Amino acid sequence: MPRTDTRKIRAGANGLKETMIQDKKMSTASRFLLALMALCLLCIPALAVQPQWTFPLSPNASYEGNLNRIAISDDGQYLAAYVADENTLLFFNRTGTLLWSRQFTDERSPWISSIRIARDNSIIAVSELVPGCCAGSVTATPSNQVLLFNRTGAVLWNYSTMSPPTAVAISPDASRIYAGTEDRRVICLDRNGSVRGTQETDAPVSSLTHSKDGTLIAAAGTNPGTTPYGTVNYPNDLFLFDRNGSPLWKYRTGGSNTVAISGDNTIIAVVGGKFGNLYLFNRTGGLVGGRSFPETGSSLVMSDDADRIIVGSVEGSVYGLDSNGTMLWTIKTTRLSRNIAADDNGNSVVFGNGSSVETVDRNGSVLWEYPTGAWVSSVAVSGNGNAIGAIADAVYFFGSPSPESSANVSITLEPVTDHSTGDQSHEIPTTHPAQLPLAVSIAAMGLGAIIIQRSRKN
Repeated sequence: MPRTDTRKIRAGANGLKETMIQDKKMSTASRFLLALMALCLLCIPALAVQPQWTFPLSPNASYEGNLNRIAISDDGQYLAAYVADENTLLFFNRTGTLLWSRQFTDERSPWISSIRIARDNSIIAVSELVPGCCAGSVTATPSNQVLLFNRTGAVLWNYSTMSPPTAVAISPDASRIYAGTEDRRVICLDRNGSVRGTQETDAPVSSLTHSKDGTLIAAAGTNPGTTPYGTVNYPNDLFLFDRNGSPLWKYRTGGSNTVAISGDNTIIAVVGGKFGNLYLFNRTGGLVGGRSFPETGSSLVMSDDADRIIVGSVEGSVYGLDSNGTMLWTIKTTRLSRNIAADDNGNSVVFGNGSSVETVDRNGSVLWEYPTGAWVSSVAVSGNGNAIGAIADAVYFFGSPSPESSANVSITLEPVTDHSTGDQSHEIPTTHPAQLPLAVSIAAMGLGAIIIQRSRKN
């Protein structure tokens, strides 16, 4: 029988043992790195949905949640929130500091129908109306007014509209303030509160907006309307004016309307009419597109290039369309917020989905969702998309403390120093600590993959 070389056997055994030890070490390291990568992946959604700060409201704040309103400045530096239960307007800077607050009191508890912050952040326009004797009614009174605040909370002027003002808008250069009223008027005021012109409309104004360059003013009305003499069908309910208030064209949809103008003024979009349909007009008033929906369209937002038109329905659906009115996607919510918001590019679309704030991209894919403690009644997003606000059981602000960029302003004014002038009894905003940057998580996953690959090669 041949003799076995015991030295070779021992060497082979030792080599096998060493290989097994190395494989075990590599397997342990691989499992650890894979676990780390999985943890990073789990962290990514959480990183995206943490609010920068929250401002708690009273337990009754959501009782009249459908009247709560929120607005964000074009560059994301300021946020205004109206809390209907307290009849109070709150004004914050980006870091969550309450700069000032104002409580509205009149012969009957008034409410705010519209809030606008000027593009250069110098002024804030508010429309205040006083309800009538019965639920859902309004009345003519000098307390129905438009108020103009500066950034420190001082009232620059107030203009009595007598009839309830339902919407306000500020021109891009902050030189003119427009108000739409229940008694079918669009009023143009200058920065000093003097009337520059008044145009009559055929229907009560329910929505008011201006073009990005300030050359066009669009007003949408309610049709039919309710008057002391009964229901009235108005001949027209959509109106386009130039900067000076001269009428350009008008149209009849036959219902309540919400209107938007594209950034280049080529498309005027309206959702409403008797069945909540979408109407698309060119600048001269020609009907160039539109569509109906399975549900009743009520809210509307449009990107600057009109390539994304987002419509919300009374029943709770959100529809994404292109500039031709072609349906691209649909999202069903448990209960939709009163309005929908989007940045100028249409890349971030924000709405309330029941008691959550939800953000989707232009293709309808969910970017993130954040749960709140009550129905999200109103949302807002800055033009550059770096700030998002919502109001529910609290005021929520999503965005970094220092934005990457600011919006271009049209005029230059004397700088205003922020200071607190309002009620200081409110709770202090809760600031949420910064999370691990997303880039770090991605880098950790990439490094782990490289280490595993090299370990296997060795």
